[in-house]
Amino acid sequence: MDFEFNETQEMLKNGARRFFAQEAPALEIRDIIETRGGFSPELWKKIAELGWLGIPIPEKYGGMGGNFLDMTVLLTEMGRAFFPSPFISAVVLGGLTILDYGSDEQRDVYLPSVVRGDLVPTMAVVEDDGRYQPYSIGTSLSGDTISGNKLFVPYGQMADRVICLARDGARFCLALVDASATGVNRSPIPALTHEFYARIAFDQVKLESTGVLSHFKDWDDMRSILGKASVARCAQLIGLGEHILDITVEYAKQRIQFEKPIGSFQAVQHHCADMLTALDGCRLLTHEAAWRISEGLPFNTEASMAKAWCGNAFKHIVALSHQVHGGVSLIEDHEMPLYYRFAWSSASLFGSSDDHYEYVAEDLEKKDILFEPFPLVN
Repeated sequence: MDFEFNETQEMLKNGARRFFAQEAPALEIRDIIETRGGFSPELWKKIAELGWLGIPIPEKYGGMGGNFLDMTVLLTEMGRAFFPSPFISAVVLGGLTILDYGSDEQRDVYLPSVVRGDLVPTMAVVEDDGRYQPYSIGTSLSGDTISGNKLFVPYGQMADRVICLARDGARFCLALVDASATGVNRSPIPALTHEFYARIAFDQVKLESTGVLSHFKDWDDMRSILGKASVARCAQLIGLGEHILDITVEYAKQRIQFEKPIGSFQAVQHHCADMLTALDGCRLLTHEAAWRISEGLPFNTEASMAKAWCGNAFKHIVALSHQVHGGVSLIEDHEMPLYYRFAWSSASLFGSSDDHYEYVAEDLEKKDILFEPFPLVN
């Protein structure tokens, strides 16, 4: 694959960077996080007007007809600006799932509203044990009625529709539930970050006539949905990692200790080099997975590799930045505490690194890949 952006992607990157610099500077972001509940409807509407919510959605539904890799360009800039929004919930977990698994009628009804920013869907997967595994799903669909409890639903408190993963006999199903329906009870879950998470209880909720998106037996379908969300999150981490590296290097140049910049000390230089190495690994794995999604190639293994690496690597990047900054980065008025909490939250979202390493190991076993020992050299 070609890791260079094409002309359209370069324009999107530059335009997004200008937009966030003008509309969502650091003070505005902190105000959104601390006083406005982590979401700005006004900026969400502006993003919709720019067409960004429809980047991976076909033109027939009002979208831009781009691909997944185009969308990761925007997500990287969102991460770089630390912009809080339900983009992954609405567009990736919601819009792309409806596009991939919905009927023609469901696509016609819901996708244009997602693109316009009028409809914010999300997805409810995790239950009491907090695992993204098939054996963890206890929510059930019986006829047209769904019952069960879901935890850590991203932006679940404000979502208009909830795509709920449930069991229907021996199969899994994705049920599209009206969040205002009778029997849907939502309550906020306090989180480390500025993002909304909710507990949603479905108490004998009756679905609409078009309430079921799809049925499937193989968990690989669910892995594909979560894999796209994981790659999208990794793209955000890349952008934020770039910003963290920039401010760390700048601080190392400006901070004087023992009558010289701390960046002149080898230990600090090594920290910055380690941050760049970890970040580049994130970028390469994420872009490969996003490219495979865009090309219609199998991507589950690559998505899990990206999420497993980025989950751990980003925590490492944040920890090294803290060490370079020293005590000043522990003050709440500093931006680093926000990034530290985001790192730990992101590591477990859509499956931890351990979960995804396990997925990769299972994929290797299915492919019957044998690892031959290297020949000994006398």
